[in-house]
Amino acid sequence: MNRLIDFFLIILILLLNQVTWTLVFDSDGYLGLGEKVFFFIFDLTILLLIILKYKYGIKVMIFNLSLLLTLLFLLELIFGGWIFGNQINHQNIIKNSDIKLSVEGLYNWPAEEIIYKRDEFGFRSKYNSINSIDIITVGGSTTDQRYISEGFTFQDVLRDHFYKNGKEVSIVNAGIDGQSTYGHLQNFDYWFNKIPNLKTKYFLFFIGVNDFFVQSGPMGGDIHYHSVNNNVNQDLVKMIMSKSILYHFIKVLSGNITAYSYDLRHEVNMPFSEIVWTSKLKTDNHKDLMKTFLKDYEKRLIALLGRVKEYGAKSIIVTQSSRRVYDNSNEILKGQKDYMKWGGKLINGTDYYYMINLLHERTEKVANQSGALFIDLNQNLNFDLENDFYDHCHFSPSGADKIGKFLYENLKHLF
Repeated sequence: MNRLIDFFLIILILLLNQVTWTLVFDSDGYLGLGEKVFFFIFDLTILLLIILKYKYGIKVMIFNLSLLLTLLFLLELIFGGWIFGNQINHQNIIKNSDIKLSVEGLYNWPAEEIIYKRDEFGFRSKYNSINSIDIITVGGSTTDQRYISEGFTFQDVLRDHFYKNGKEVSIVNAGIDGQSTYGHLQNFDYWFNKIPNLKTKYFLFFIGVNDFFVQSGPMGGDIHYHSVNNNVNQDLVKMIMSKSILYHFIKVLSGNITAYSYDLRHEVNMPFSEIVWTSKLKTDNHKDLMKTFLKDYEKRLIALLGRVKEYGAKSIIVTQSSRRVYDNSNEILKGQKDYMKWGGKLINGTDYYYMINLLHERTEKVANQSGALFIDLNQNLNFDLENDFYDHCHFSPSGADKIGKFLYENLKHLF
């Protein structure tokens, strides 16, 4: 028994660690910070069990392991979706909330606080009825605009421009902080399809920033849930992922760690005047670096536009980027120096410009093939980088105003 336990624990450490997983199991050979944290905690737990075994004996180790497994089982049983129905807020949607948030230090505003509201369905914005919505806007934090007050989001500006021109167009803000196309797909399963009588003519996807930072890996969660590959155990995996509270907790924790590592938080991460710019590239093989990533992204986008058609609506796709990472306003491209690591390689803002445009080119290709309306906001809307953003990707009310006006000019022919 001792030898069997020793063998089992050693095999676990040998198989489930950062190095082995990257070399043998992971398709892109790269682990994000969330995955690294998971493996560190897992391997540390196994090592502690080994120490307990040799210090206090096998009985103490088995007792502690049994106690841990029992507690985890009870946690799953009570808080998961196994007995009492689906209790998990898979999309982390805020509902029935009226929140005051401080914008002090983010941008110039007449008040220190703004009002952020979500209704009973988890939506922002005003609309007449749940069964007669014209546009549902879907995206991450730049769609949600948590730190922009009611009445000043780009959805509000867009709706007001329609109204000023004699048209009442109902526009809903369904943005969720941190969402990428993985989350957009799950919105249909865990959110939109759960709202009785919800109908819309269009889904507008504001895409680019978050998908760029999504890396495949064992903690991807949504990656496996929406795998388009045929797999005998796919339904079982999807069922477990949809019901497990532990999986949901690890996924949220991993997502927050990843967002933190890529600086996708709402804060002034670097004053504009202190940004160090460069025109040089860190790498010149952007297409090769992004080959697998773009293939996976295309599959997700095709699946997403398919879900829209199943819903009986049409798709509008709008491009975006971490716009303050590069500057091409004077026809001379320059980017933030030593911006981040992507796919295991260090890139700068100049690299990011070419890489995000490869993502948008793939987006346009899928949109054209699927009959979706494609709007390249990222290339065609000029921003004041210093004043229209309070960090590298989140825009201020002046930025939201420009986006709302730009979208009106590109959407007014639909109504």
